[in-house]
Amino acid sequence: MDAMILAAGQGTRMLPLTEKTPKPLLKVGGHSILDYHLSMLSELGFKKVVINISHLYKQIDEYVKNNLHNGLQIDLSVEESGPLGTAEGIRKCIDKFTSDTVLVMSGDLFTDCRPQTLELSDRYDAHLVLVRNPTHRSQGDFLFNDGILAPRVGKKIGLTFSGIGIYRTELFRNSKYTSVDLGDVLRVLVKEGKVSGEVHEGVWVDVGNIERLEKARELANSLA
Repeated sequence: MDAMILAAGQGTRMLPLTEKTPKPLLKVGGHSILDYHLSMLSELGFKKVVINISHLYKQIDEYVKNNLHNGLQIDLSVEESGPLGTAEGIRKCIDKFTSDTVLVMSGDLFTDCRPQTLELSDRYDAHLVLVRNPTHRSQGDFLFNDGILAPRVGKKIGLTFSGIGIYRTELFRNSKYTSVDLGDVLRVLVKEGKVSGEVHEGVWVDVGNIERLEKARELANSLA
């Protein structure tokens, strides 16, 4: 299986830090966020990683060229005119994948997650890692019962999608799922009962703004 890191975001909520540095290269505990992602993928046995990049993409290109990454083959997908959207970014890379499933993770996570499931059963088209709801997403994204995700309805509180998932690559060739946003695609799949899941109980921070970046840095220091 191949892997993909979604790293094309502009990082506008991280200004002024991202004015001169792309978000994946911001430091947490002495390492860039991207370093943690690549180390995790290497530990899990991945050999090839595709990274889509846009904002200040030349810095990430230089980083990849000038650093060793535990034998990982890294292929960059440049979105020069601006981010295409999470699902569209995956579609753009579809011919870069050599397997029929791909692990995709958001490029702005700080986590010790190592997914327990790396293979999809025949009845599912996706498998998501879920986490307990952070304060900025107190209602969660999906309900979860007996290993299967369902839409969150009414006032029911679900769990939050971690940003780490495994997908059949064919999904992104299917004209039925045309949204540019991965979240929209997932909501349709969940409604169809085609998504399994697991819950990660360890460290997880969505590094979406400066406050959460500081939280990640505090966690990294406490774990050192």
